[in-house]
Amino acid sequence: MAICETCNKAMLTEQPHRHDPFPGKLRFLVITKVAAPESGGNLAMLMHRLYRQTAQPGPGNWLGTFGEIPLGTAILDVRQPVFAVGEILVVDGLGREIGYPGRKPDKWDVEYEGFDDVAVAAARASDLLER
Repeated sequence: MAICETCNKAMLTEQPHRHDPFPGKLRFLVITKVAAPESGGNLAMLMHRLYRQTAQPGPGNWLGTFGEIPLGTAILDVRQPVFAVGEILVVDGLGREIGYPGRKPDKWDVEYEGFDDVAVAAARASDLLER
């Protein structure tokens, strides 16, 4: 097992790993523009499986019973936007949102501005939402 020369941690593979260029420093990103819904650049899958109710709710079974619909029976492509204009993200030095869901704006068709001060980020987000 190899040891990384930068962080002195064990590496599971020989592939280099990324280091946070600003350890412990938070950045605030404000989403300024999102792709048009038709392009799909800001849409993520909302439903991965389809279910149907196979038994109605009743005494002792208040939710009923659900079974997965086999693929090929029906296809439903439901997507939802990943980001919204004016949204503020708290990100680490690698640009990934801290906490759940851990989104990374660089992977989507969105534009954003970065700030070191949350008050400035909030003012910019407010300007965008007033338009």
